[in-house]
Amino acid sequence: MKGSKQVERRRIMAVHLPESLMSKRIQNLVGRFVDEDGELGFVFQSTRYGRGVMGLELAEPRLRNLLAWLAEKQETLLLTGRRSREDPELFWVWGLDPGGPGSSMPAIFAKEKKTELSLAKLNAMLRLLGIEPTEQDLTVQDSSVEFQTEEELKLLMRVCGEGYPPEIRAWAERTLDQCEKIWSGTDRDKQHAIRALTYILNINWSIRTLDLPSLEEARQIMDSTFYGLEPVKQRILEVLAQMKRTGTMPSWGLLLNGPAGVGKTSVAKAVARILNLPMTVLDMSTIRDIEDLTGSSRIYSNGRPGRIIQQLYAAKSANQVMVINELDKSNTNNGRGNPADALLTLLDGSGFTDTFMDVAIPTRGIFFVATCNELGDISGPIRDRFLTINIPGYSGEEKKEIFSRYTLPKLTKRMGIGPEEFTMTPQALEIFCTRYATQPGVRDLEQYGEKLLSRFLYRRESGEENFCCDLDMLHSVLGPERCVERVMALFPGMVKTACRGERGVHCFPIQASARPGRGEMTLIGVHSKAVRDSCQVAYEFVCRVLRGSARPRVMDVALFVPQDVDDTCGSALGVAAAAALLSALTGRELEPDCAFLGSCDLYGNTYFDDISADAYLDALEAAGVTTVYAAAGTGNKLYEYRSRRSIRVVEAANLSMLLEAAACSLPAALKKMEKEE
Repeated sequence: MKGSKQVERRRIMAVHLPESLMSKRIQNLVGRFVDEDGELGFVFQSTRYGRGVMGLELAEPRLRNLLAWLAEKQETLLLTGRRSREDPELFWVWGLDPGGPGSSMPAIFAKEKKTELSLAKLNAMLRLLGIEPTEQDLTVQDSSVEFQTEEELKLLMRVCGEGYPPEIRAWAERTLDQCEKIWSGTDRDKQHAIRALTYILNINWSIRTLDLPSLEEARQIMDSTFYGLEPVKQRILEVLAQMKRTGTMPSWGLLLNGPAGVGKTSVAKAVARILNLPMTVLDMSTIRDIEDLTGSSRIYSNGRPGRIIQQLYAAKSANQVMVINELDKSNTNNGRGNPADALLTLLDGSGFTDTFMDVAIPTRGIFFVATCNELGDISGPIRDRFLTINIPGYSGEEKKEIFSRYTLPKLTKRMGIGPEEFTMTPQALEIFCTRYATQPGVRDLEQYGEKLLSRFLYRRESGEENFCCDLDMLHSVLGPERCVERVMALFPGMVKTACRGERGVHCFPIQASARPGRGEMTLIGVHSKAVRDSCQVAYEFVCRVLRGSARPRVMDVALFVPQDVDDTCGSALGVAAAAALLSALTGRELEPDCAFLGSCDLYGNTYFDDISADAYLDALEAAGVTTVYAAAGTGNKLYEYRSRRSIRVVEAANLSMLLEAAACSLPAALKKMEKEE
């Protein structure tokens, strides 16, 4: 089925063979196109069969202007194709060869060429007409070929004008008319206009029909590109199934969210390979000005196109996978415009206007794949234009497989080491992947692996023959272990929570202690006003619910928050602060594998509104948390499709009910305090 599609795509025209050739085995024809009163024909030339005029049937009507121009220039061409099996009179043409280096045209005919038309430029014209060359075509694919002069651009509009969208064609005709009115070739306005035309007219704007692989082939592509991440692969296959059914790209893109080094770029490359489209990268971390995306006006001498147009121009195609890298770094507003604002119209697919071009650019053929480290740093309107796929960090077992099957072979090949020369003991491999390479991604695997191989080469050059990487070598080369297992002792007043800071979401303990005093609270390590207010509200709630006891009035409490917390989500510590204060005042110790999330008000009503909630699960799971006590609705916000999650979420709309579910019930606490008093 797939092969038949390729053959159909190659049939750009049919030539009616004369009777003298119908019985011959024809593989190509040499001759010239003729245009007699609007009727196109082909005059073949042969040293064996002489000359003759043959009629044409165009399978691609957009070729008429190109063939008419070739007829006007009396260009000698080699037509490649095959005889029709159904009708022997027809010769199906799928390639045009104008001669030149690498051509299959006989030398005797190549000498009769009237003009110099290269294979690459003819191939570029066919692309702009929406006729993609295939591997069996004689035309070469050279993306560096461009039409830049005013005469070449006019030729493009004459020959390939039908292949441009109506708005692009109207703009190009208007701009070319303006160029004709400017006589000086050095005029700034004319130079800018020619530059704009060069960018726009050298891009293939035709919308290609998606030629998608089967789901099995797509999985093989992903397996060969990145290891593991089965839920991510499953989600991409579901998107591919939708594309195969509709035949079009979805109205939304993919947003790959995860820590650095987990393979987001590799996933984006796999998506481009699956869609069989070129890939360009737009790095938002380097963009500090909205003009970098939208371009600057042509009224300035240093006017230039924006990066969106530059990416389209680099691929020479409006059908591409555009990777928006580090999307969460785009919310930079330095007084010169927020770059994120320019992305809204780009992602909508309704058209993007570049200031330098001054024309709406269609973006229907672009499939956007964005990457980010912090989902909460992306504005809601932009997030709504993507389907978010969360990419978790790799476990120690997965890192062992990645290092053994991918990273180590790549390093040994790069450093000229044989596959059997370098070996590691199982214990050394285990410690290397779990105690040294502790980042969520796999970049540190390559960094530390290269250090080990460098030491290996040094010892080999020193004359050592038998060599195996063991624990002693790990410690001598890499130093002390980066990760040391330790068990933190829990006391009354210690409660685990998770919150977002400058470096992402982290799980950490909040510590509270009580001592005789005058009923005052001291905050330690709290620098944010939002965190300070949240802790004060939690303390007032605890004092209110314990108003039947004298303890809050005769005990001072200290509350320690040992983690920098983002001011925008500092209120999310309220539930954990209340649990820690109540635990310290009552002396009840909480379970070490539980955590508290959310904020509360003076009456104990709970809330959880952190928009980066998807990142919490990784932090909680890494800290060994199995049960989360949180505000009502938190379970939905922490939803994750990965089946390996084993975290239970207990929800309650009021803090009193939540603490009771956590075996820290207020009635029991009051009863215990009454006995002690």
